[in-house]
Amino acid sequence: MGEYTPGDEWYFQKSELEKGKSPQEIKEEKHLRRITCTFLQESGVRLKLPQLTIATAILFFHRFYIRNKIKDFDRYIIGTVCMFLAAKVEDTPKRLNDVLLETYRVWNKKDIVVDSEEFNRLREQIVNYEFTLLQSISFDFTVAHPYKYLVSNIRTMQDSMALQQTGSKELAQVAWNFVNDSLRTTLCLQYRPDRIAVAAIFLASKFLKCQLSSGEDKEWWETYNMSKEEIEDISNQILDLYEESPGASALKAKLPGASSHQFVVKTESNPAVPAVPKLEPVARAPVKQEEKEEGEMTE
Repeated sequence: MGEYTPGDEWYFQKSELEKGKSPQEIKEEKHLRRITCTFLQESGVRLKLPQLTIATAILFFHRFYIRNKIKDFDRYIIGTVCMFLAAKVEDTPKRLNDVLLETYRVWNKKDIVVDSEEFNRLREQIVNYEFTLLQSISFDFTVAHPYKYLVSNIRTMQDSMALQQTGSKELAQVAWNFVNDSLRTTLCLQYRPDRIAVAAIFLASKFLKCQLSSGEDKEWWETYNMSKEEIEDISNQILDLYEESPGASALKAKLPGASSHQFVVKTESNPAVPAVPKLEPVARAPVKQEEKEEGEMTE
């Protein structure tokens, strides 16, 4: 076994995440996680929180529901608690009243009156459930996201001439968006952030038809110690978000294992330039100055 690193206890095999659940329960939980993550993304944007804070809130949400059944706790309350806690952990704190106002507006599509009976009841629930969240995540605030690895990898590619400067910004932006969308899956519970970053770059390169080279007699992603199976699995789980998109089907056909039957996806058309895989429109978070300096990109 390799050396233990902080956060190791938060990674699981997909089979472990699905253990004891029926196919219908797996499908329903996947759906509920996705829509709640979309809610958190939109709420974070309205609160003018940076993307890293939003990603931490979503990570806390996924971790909470590893140790609790998704139907046993109100997702709105837990999601709001996750946002409130993440803002503190990432040193971008927001007043609880402000967090409650925005999450309520996104969740219910209407406003709530401050100090009303409903407002005070929800506020008390959020305060009470913060400790429940802390217990569920074992007071572990160790978080890491794919963004820094994504930027670092693309810079390395530039330095090694595997990627021309003119295409690096667009590649980084598309890969960044794939990382954002990956938050709606449980990939953050299955793979380390550096693995997700490489897969996001892979998907972006296929979408943009950007040729990447290792300069050696092997695939470029192999230089990051990624296996074909990892690339396929992470890519497929991200592309599954866009089930109805012909563009996603075209990308799936370009995965390393597409020659094997399980990765061939039938499409009605395979346009030269596939449509951008999209779910429902998702708001993008503002980028803090330090994020711009690290990533040199916008949402």
